[in-house]
Amino acid sequence: MEINLVRTRFETLSEAGDVEFVSYGFRLYDDIDCTYGNTIGSLDTLLAMSADELVDFARSSSPTASAMLDSVGDADGVRFYVDGEIYNDS
Repeated sequence: MEINLVRTRFETLSEAGDVEFVSYGFRLYDDIDCTYGNTIGSLDTLLAMSADELVDFARSSSPTASAMLDSVGDADGVRFYVDGEIYNDS
């Protein structure tokens, strides 16, 4: 199994398809579950975050994200990717 954490731009669209609001954050997903957080104020802030900071932000943003990230260390054979790269927190 693999878990993926990716930086994400979220767009709120009008009924006509026009972008009304943009926010930034993350998506965290695996084969079973998914969650997201979109409370980062700007693209610059999101892009300036290190992988460690993004992981910490995800963990603190959602109980689902925290549980999913806790499973990375508990389960054998779980690969964890941040922005498409294997994550090594050491």
